[in-house]
Amino acid sequence: MTNQSIIISPSGNFYGSEQVLFDYLEHSQLSHTVYVPKASLFESKLHKQNKHTIKGFGSLLGLYLHVVIGLLFKYKTLYLNEGAHVKYIKLLARIFKHRKFIIHVRISEDATASRLGKPQSNITLVAVSDYIKSLITNPNHLTIRLYDPYPSHKLITPKNKTTLPIKRIGIIGRVTNTKGLKEIQAFISYVEKMQRAFEFHFYGHVEDELEEVKDFMSVIECNHYAKCEFHGFIDNTDTIYQSIDAVLHLNRFEPLGRICFESYAHGLPLIGFNTSGIGELTKAFGTDGLTLEYKLGWEDAILDLLSEINQNFPKELITKTQGVIANKFSVQTYCSTIDKLITNK
Repeated sequence: MTNQSIIISPSGNFYGSEQVLFDYLEHSQLSHTVYVPKASLFESKLHKQNKHTIKGFGSLLGLYLHVVIGLLFKYKTLYLNEGAHVKYIKLLARIFKHRKFIIHVRISEDATASRLGKPQSNITLVAVSDYIKSLITNPNHLTIRLYDPYPSHKLITPKNKTTLPIKRIGIIGRVTNTKGLKEIQAFISYVEKMQRAFEFHFYGHVEDELEEVKDFMSVIECNHYAKCEFHGFIDNTDTIYQSIDAVLHLNRFEPLGRICFESYAHGLPLIGFNTSGIGELTKAFGTDGLTLEYKLGWEDAILDLLSEINQNFPKELITKTQGVIANKFSVQTYCSTIDKLITNK
């Protein structure tokens, strides 16, 4: 098919948004020109797909000079994988009124009125959850809700862990104050106070230049019961989930939560708050019994949930959840929707 679309990934990492775009590009029926940060992990992975035209960019000026030329002479649609470049897209949409622009809104900061500005008829917003869509308050924005997909071939049959204590708790994502660090610190301190022996394994970049992170690291370094290990970013998710017994995710404002998909896909329960995207997904999965209200005593409620999982590992529930993921969150359905948006069909 003729390549008539530009896709821009502002990030060259391989976190949730890049993984979703990777899956889309793997299964899309269209041909795309994809701009991604030069010499990044994401660029190297996309080149290995050997399917689309991949172009690395080193500067925003160079990127958008190429984009402007492309929109003038070749491309009809521009798709932005996340909102980091939204101000440039809004400007391009005003200049190229007969071109279509699609912005995937993945985080709450990108859903604010100050960031999105005035609605434009040639811009479509794609919200990753009803929670994010609810934050886009101007009804004149053309907005659709589209849940991220998860590849069914990555679903792993859960093992029966009833004879194994749930001791290794995985906390997956950047260690930073915007990822629920306050609640993480509160819970780990509570575990230490209650003298309950758990291992907390962190997988993600530690933003130790931030004062909040420095304070957290200094508090937990003397722990005797609540042991903490930091593994940094690990590309291979199988390695992560084979090394832990359950996942803890305490970000109360998670836009959607690919971690929800990953955890259940690898046969492990996820414990978190029943708010924002996590609450939305676990309700759709039927696993909202493993989430809890954010209210006084939530730390003890998590310990109770962990005790329940130890006594009766929810293998059947996880198996049922995997079926929901395969049927309602398929890559094929997601790709078909994005393809139709790009081609105006």
